[in-house]
Amino acid sequence: MRKILLSVLFLFLVVISGSAQQAQITGVRKKEFRGVESIKDKGYYTFYVNEKAKGGMVEFMLEIYDLELNQIKKTPILITKNSQLIGGEFNGKDFLFAFSDFNKKQNTFATVDLEGNIIKQETRQNKKTATAGSTAIYASMDEDGFFITQTVKEKAWGYHVEKVDRNLSPLWEKTVANNKGIVNIEAAEAGNGQLLLISAERPGALSSKVTGKIVCLNGQDGAIKYEQPLFDGKVTGIPSAFLIDKEGNVVTAGMYFDGEKWDAVNSDGIFFMKLSPDGKKTAYSTIDWDNGIQNTLKATSRKFSIGSKPKVLFHKIVDTGNGYQIISETFRKTVKAGTVLAMAAGSNPNAIPWGFTVMDYIIFNYDQNGKALDINKIEKPYKSIYVDGYIASMGGVSLAYHLRKYKMFTFDFATRLRDTDQPVIVYSNFEDAGIGKGNPYVGISTIKMGEVSQTTKMPLTKKLSPYLTDSPDDAKTGALLSKPGFVCMYHYDKKSQTINLVLEELKMK
Repeated sequence: MRKILLSVLFLFLVVISGSAQQAQITGVRKKEFRGVESIKDKGYYTFYVNEKAKGGMVEFMLEIYDLELNQIKKTPILITKNSQLIGGEFNGKDFLFAFSDFNKKQNTFATVDLEGNIIKQETRQNKKTATAGSTAIYASMDEDGFFITQTVKEKAWGYHVEKVDRNLSPLWEKTVANNKGIVNIEAAEAGNGQLLLISAERPGALSSKVTGKIVCLNGQDGAIKYEQPLFDGKVTGIPSAFLIDKEGNVVTAGMYFDGEKWDAVNSDGIFFMKLSPDGKKTAYSTIDWDNGIQNTLKATSRKFSIGSKPKVLFHKIVDTGNGYQIISETFRKTVKAGTVLAMAAGSNPNAIPWGFTVMDYIIFNYDQNGKALDINKIEKPYKSIYVDGYIASMGGVSLAYHLRKYKMFTFDFATRLRDTDQPVIVYSNFEDAGIGKGNPYVGISTIKMGEVSQTTKMPLTKKLSPYLTDSPDDAKTGALLSKPGFVCMYHYDKKSQTINLVLEELKMK
């Protein structure tokens, strides 16, 4: 009888422990918090800086949760107190975290497995502070190591690319320099055995003329497969989204600027490009704001307009089977009174905060040949964001990737509803339109081509209401792809330094 009771009690505890549905993380300082990330079909993870340790060190914390929000492990990684987080990447099997200590001109790298165990940690010394601060990391997405890129300066300014395994052992490396100017990596994407570098060549550091191109490397040995210029003779494309299919075809899209410019106050239109595995253009098109896009809008039955020449960040390219659906969000730079006053007072431009306004979603639909078939607009509350001057001055590809990396936009993910198989986008907003100061919510909007989008607002649940504040500056809200039919909402509060996570059913009203 006693054995039966113990067995029943054990099963009860297993059921209770396996149905958390809610979690809270405390002691999270805003400085290094970059949101919570989803691990497809497995769970979620977040990272942040915790308390100081001894000997001038601090603890960087990684927390991993399963799909039911049960904690798998909390892993501390010791780093120097002046270290800044470069980023964290997950390749489907392991994590890589990278840190930069400008004072000591060094980078620290640490790999961690899916169970939260540290595989390897090492520190690398740099000759120059600039090179230490230029380091970036990317996951191979093939469960096969990571890529590390960095600016280098020998006889000329260039870049270094290296692939490392889970033990941080180099698998291959490559250095590229330009003796007649400067060449650097603006961004990179990896997938299906390839590494795509977006490189920019300039005659000098302050030159407005930029020669941009996509450089495709073989992920196994680093050999160059092909190079594709981004200037087509008339306009320069600024890629901000990529889709690399199983055959090795590359689809990319983004805004463009007339001439060989890398940035301007407004964009001049958008471009679409598809490359074969050997780098040949199999589809390419450009469409300008003034004529092409407005004419495409007139051809639809929906009545809406798009503001004159906004900047656009492309979040995701979806293969629909007979074409491509591209999810984008418009934004523009805004000048605040505080910025003007700071500039008038002679403050360092790189330290002055600049504002951006994140606006509406635009969904572009293309056929296989790159012809624009349909454009849809999803209106939502505008969001104001602020970044330091050195970030605002980046322009082009770097600015777009930086704003996305730090989750400055509202887009969370795209999926299909379990009950209707309807394609939707999921995004988070703090302020409700027309109210000015509303409760955080997760938005779900349909994106079926040719139909007016329908939107459902999911307010953050009562489970989270005790932690909400009235100020967007004190909070960060997000949504994560969860188990089938569900969404994981998270809410970070700066004042209490807590992250709260809950699971809710994902459905339209």
